[in-house]
Amino acid sequence: MEKGYIASTSGIKARDKIGYAMGDLASCLVFGLTQSVMNKYYTDGLGIAVSSVMIMTIIARIWDAINDPIWGRLIDGAKPKADGRYRR
Repeated sequence: MEKGYIASTSGIKARDKIGYAMGDLASCLVFGLTQSVMNKYYTDGLGIAVSSVMIMTIIARIWDAINDPIWGRLIDGAKPKADGRYRR
């Protein structure tokens, strides 16, 4: 079956999907390594209980999940000034 013009010229190609997947994989690997080193430091270096580190991490992730979209919406809704959108 022959593809139409729009179907053949639009969309993300398999090569691009692989590239994005590799970038995401690298990001997840770096985040996981950093998180494991931080957990080791918190528990062994600072002597914080494992349950406390777990609760602290969960609270930080919930805070990020709520706070980041709010700030993104505020910044996206701001009118750009002469020196840029992110400067006040």
